[in-house]
Amino acid sequence: MCEILRSLRRKSLLGRLNWPCKNVHTCTRNSRSFQRQRAFRNMLPPTRTSSTLWRYFNAPGNVMFVATNVVTLVGIMSYSTLQSMAREKALHEYVENTRPPSESELEELCAGSQLPSPIKNYKSGEILLHKSCPPTTCHIQHVKMSLFHLLYSYYIYCDAAAHKDPAGSLHYNAEVNELRRGSAALRNENLNKPSPKFFYRTWSQEFESLVINLSRSQQFHMPNWAHYPKNLQIICQTLDKNELRTVADFKRLYRSITPGDLRSILRSWFYDNLHFFQSAGDCDSEAFYRDLVRSCRNDKSLFKLYASILLNSDNPRRRVFFKSHSQEQPVMVSLDTVLDVLKGNLRAASDAYNYDSILRLVSMIRTNCVAISGPSGRKEVQIILSDEDSGSEESVSQVINSERNRDECYRLVSQNPEVMAVLGAISKHPG
Repeated sequence: MCEILRSLRRKSLLGRLNWPCKNVHTCTRNSRSFQRQRAFRNMLPPTRTSSTLWRYFNAPGNVMFVATNVVTLVGIMSYSTLQSMAREKALHEYVENTRPPSESELEELCAGSQLPSPIKNYKSGEILLHKSCPPTTCHIQHVKMSLFHLLYSYYIYCDAAAHKDPAGSLHYNAEVNELRRGSAALRNENLNKPSPKFFYRTWSQEFESLVINLSRSQQFHMPNWAHYPKNLQIICQTLDKNELRTVADFKRLYRSITPGDLRSILRSWFYDNLHFFQSAGDCDSEAFYRDLVRSCRNDKSLFKLYASILLNSDNPRRRVFFKSHSQEQPVMVSLDTVLDVLKGNLRAASDAYNYDSILRLVSMIRTNCVAISGPSGRKEVQIILSDEDSGSEESVSQVINSERNRDECYRLVSQNPEVMAVLGAISKHPG
């Protein structure tokens, strides 16, 4: 039985080995093809790299393509290299120029000569100045531009409102007529001449932005005034020759103008622009202040402004008009100056401000008076102006240090008939 089974198994294995395969022809065909390709490769000559490159570069198109790429690459690299070198050179120069000198360099400069100054040195031959145009400051230019614009505006406005032919040239007359045509108010024949106070207030409001422009003032030059009316020509000529640096310069300009309306306008302008002027040592600024106070008694608002210079210690204009005899002493004014302000307040006594000012002035005469020797050697009364910010009470106590000095002041005040008359009028005043 076992032998039979083994024989059957052997037969089955043999039969399985002899089983027909469908892919036998395909495998045989692939094997033959591979053998033919291998035989063909063995028959080809060996390939060389030099011959391949020669065949590639022998074509004109390939040579031009490669040459173009090489030239382009070389150009890009050259440009990039030059740019990098230029940037490095500029950076190096900047570092060298801005680098502060080292300690050794400073020692060499100090040992050899002076350090280089950041300010350029000019020689006399390099500076050219026109003889007819002296050097000026921005403040002087501003003052001249503002004054010319103010006076010219007043003249041309008055000529336009007069409804008669002006006395100027054809150019000036044409400007006046154009101003008349452009304003309906100026065409009114019943228009009165404007008051100086009203004109200055209107002018300040309309042209404030113009006259405070610093760049315009630096470029300002006096125009050709030959075609202006004769009076305006004289004013422009005086304005051009005057330096207008100190209070004395303005005083000369003010007194050279005779019309009262122009002087009134100048007084208003001078108070607003007093900070542009310097105090002059050769000018009696206090006497000019008394002149201004007496001239503006009819203008209550302007009188209050000028009186505040004497009464208000915070008014910066005080130092321009009034000076101390020495740095240790406080600011003092003469009895005549206080008396002029007192007269103006007594004349305009209509409100509480004037009454308060009168009481303060009388108190100043009583408590702050001191007797000193004047320029002529005679004793005269001076009034010390209180200044709360600088400890004026201590200064007053140092100056007025004896009863003898106070008795001398009272004696001099009592001998002044003008002072006694004003004090008598104050005692009889109904207020």
